[in-house]
Amino acid sequence: MLLEHVGPQVTAMVAEIPFDNYPQLIGLLFEQNQINATKVIYNLNDSTSTDEIYMRLLNIRERFNCSMEIFHDEIQNFPIFFSESWSPPASQFQILDKQTDEFRNVASYFNDDHHRIIHVERIENQAWGKIYEEEKEKIDKRICSSQTDRILFHGCLRTASEEILQRGFDKKIVGIHGTDYGDGFYFSTNPMRSHMYALPDLSRWGERTIFVCHVIVGKTCHPYSTIEPDKIEYDSITDGSEIYVVSSNRQILPKYRVTYKYIS
Repeated sequence: MLLEHVGPQVTAMVAEIPFDNYPQLIGLLFEQNQINATKVIYNLNDSTSTDEIYMRLLNIRERFNCSMEIFHDEIQNFPIFFSESWSPPASQFQILDKQTDEFRNVASYFNDDHHRIIHVERIENQAWGKIYEEEKEKIDKRICSSQTDRILFHGCLRTASEEILQRGFDKKIVGIHGTDYGDGFYFSTNPMRSHMYALPDLSRWGERTIFVCHVIVGKTCHPYSTIEPDKIEYDSITDGSEIYVVSSNRQILPKYRVTYKYIS
């Protein structure tokens, strides 16, 4: 069965793996009408956490040419191209006092029985904020509206959140949080949607991380629209309900990092 689906090269490689080493995580690459196995092979076991699997998948993905990734036929008409050379400087942050109105305002986004907030950190980055305001002013002027940004949520691993605070959103991990609407940085109007990607950090007793961000959505486009995308200028892609996808750090300004535990 394996030979039928992946060919002799991959079948032979898998056959050489001792049974004691199963299960395995193997990357496959399709090129020149042939399936080849990458040399990235990881042993998995019952104790392998979702965080570890997630990071290993990231490692495998870096071995591939992401520009050759294939999405749904209709989605391919709506690519978001990454030509950005600018990245923000490192952010500073301050833990909010739980007795302040600012903390309560942020906590109100998670006002249900499932989120137990550990702490909220205010993110401070004047340089990033200045670039964001300049980008918003430019888009406001182009589409003749000042209502171009929204408060949106982004869930991620704790380690990924540290990277975002140091260097901004990284195009190298584009696609990890979804590709249903093409490449880009994915945000949601619903924190429960973002919770799906806020995997628990087992080294921190299952704590999870969600960013509360200002995001310039500007002129949005639905991926299944019949309008040819090169005939219009658009700033984001949306599913028309909860999801927004943008392509630039200039359109994103993280305001708070929320650390919480999920109570089922």
